[in-house]
Amino acid sequence: MIFTDLAIAVLALSTLMALSHLRPLMRDTVQALRAATTRILYSGRARQNLAFGALWMLIFVMSLP
Repeated sequence: MIFTDLAIAVLALSTLMALSHLRPLMRDTVQALRAATTRILYSGRARQNLAFGALWMLIFVMSLP
C-alpha cells in the first residue's frame, strides 16, 4: 500500500513538473523546428528530405495493425 501511494505521489509530482515547464518546452520545440525547416529549405535538398519523410511515414502507417 505504501509503495502504491509513493508511486502515485511520484507520478503526480512528475506531471506537475512537466506541466509547469510546458510553455518553455513548446517555445524551444518551435524554435528547433523553425531552424530545421529553414536549414532544409535553404540547403536545396527539400525534395529529397520530403521524400525520405514520406517513406518513413509510409513504413510507420503500414506497420500499424
